[in-house]
Amino acid sequence: MKYLITLLVIVSCFIVIKAILRTTSPPSNGAVTTILFDITNPNQQNKTVLTEQDIQKITTQIEADKWSRHQFKIRYIGDVLYTESLVKTLAAAKPTTSNIYLRNTLIKNYIGDIQQDIQEAQNLPFDKNHSLVFETITHELQLLRQSPAARKTLVITSDLMENSAWLSMYEAENYHLLIHETERIFELYKERFEPMDLSGIEVFFTYQANNYQEGKTYEKLVYIYKKLLEENGAKVHIGSL
Repeated sequence: MKYLITLLVIVSCFIVIKAILRTTSPPSNGAVTTILFDITNPNQQNKTVLTEQDIQKITTQIEADKWSRHQFKIRYIGDVLYTESLVKTLAAAKPTTSNIYLRNTLIKNYIGDIQQDIQEAQNLPFDKNHSLVFETITHELQLLRQSPAARKTLVITSDLMENSAWLSMYEAENYHLLIHETERIFELYKERFEPMDLSGIEVFFTYQANNYQEGKTYEKLVYIYKKLLEENGAKVHIGSL
């Protein structure tokens, strides 16, 4: 009987300690959000605009999950793969041992920095003529795949018009195949793509075409990316966040 009581006390203490640790530890893993801004455009048209609604959704999620770690990153789609990137990080905190007013202030400042970075990115000149869209997207997906974050989001603001040594969609023959034999272009992308497990990653294609012809082209390209990424486990959305 004495042994049973001792065992029950030990088990009860273990349950209590586990519950305390659960309430005093910060939420694990957190979230990472990466935005790819396209700064390549021969026509000098602004295709890197995120709507106020999109930005609001990003910041609202941070406020809702205020104790978790969050990383925000901007990278540019340009004429080289390793373009400049901007990274901001909000460290995780323990809800029961942290000052909530200080935490709210940190979050407010963090969100302010994010909004400023987005604004500055959207004001960059479109001065790159070659566009490594595919390599930049796959590189960032590889990084997200390796991240321990619980929520992984990639936002792509680009017309997806590849213009690299590998493939140029501005060449008449390639463009014709894209419009009329899309599956042949898809096979080129699939052959180039290194299979990877993208489960747990959400990808948003947010570009809004300027006219019917551009919209038709974008529809074909986003179909290729959607099919390719979903085959590897990603959850793909087309349109706003």
